[in-house]
Amino acid sequence: MGFSVFVLTWDIEGKVPRGELKELLLRNPAPDIYAIGLQELEQKQNDRFSYSRHNEKKDDKALEWEQCLENTLPGYVRLTTAKLDGTILFIYIQQSLTAVVENLELKSCGPYSRGDKGPIGAIAARFEMGGVSFCFTNCHLSAQSETLEERNREFYLIWDILKFPNGRCIYDHDHVFMLGILNHRAERGEIFEGFVEAEEDRMIKKYDSDSDYEYYGRKEEMRIPGGCDRILYKGYKAGYKVEEYQQHPYFRMSGEHKPVTGFYRFNFPSYVEIKNSVAWNT
Repeated sequence: MGFSVFVLTWDIEGKVPRGELKELLLRNPAPDIYAIGLQELEQKQNDRFSYSRHNEKKDDKALEWEQCLENTLPGYVRLTTAKLDGTILFIYIQQSLTAVVENLELKSCGPYSRGDKGPIGAIAARFEMGGVSFCFTNCHLSAQSETLEERNREFYLIWDILKFPNGRCIYDHDHVFMLGILNHRAERGEIFEGFVEAEEDRMIKKYDSDSDYEYYGRKEEMRIPGGCDRILYKGYKAGYKVEEYQQHPYFRMSGEHKPVTGFYRFNFPSYVEIKNSVAWNT
């Protein structure tokens, strides 16, 4: 038996979903946790950080996405939703695992700068299952090559300053995922030291909304994630396997960005098994 996490990052450029997303999200075997990070949900500058665990009031687009995800993921419970400006993070878990979730906390960082589509920042959710801690951070770093120094500053602001109510930082967790618009190539020695990614040395790729191909250069399909939208992992490498890491060019809903997904499997028992074991209850 093992434990699995499915992660999605997607710059949706203010769009709403078109029907269910089964092809994009569903996998066999089904993952234990879904962490879904969207960016540029709302391209306006007056939203603030908010979160909900149940059905508190949200803006219309957030509700549309939430309803779409819940229609797509039967058998899962929404653990939480956290939103900062146009950046939103949904966490879903299998219904059988709700009893073992402990110490759920949320925190925002920013907005630390303003892009041409509004303020950008980061949101993070952390929780524990069976005594093992997870942290998911959805962030939006500054774009364009001339702002490399600014992106570095933003990353360290998130990494070092963002603290949850219990005092823990992002790095104080067993399993850490950073996802979102990172606008960095996966080069050795860069600021993401210690993180791993399925593939390295990828180029930034952009698409138009009606094509599976690049704007520029040689016209060819591209399934490997680019430098803009990425998912990074930091934690225990033993028993860790990336079963999927890809960009999905056929989802044309948004403009130049395409969804990126990762499916991660860990070689330890499910938390339901741990919680129900004799050792746990003695």
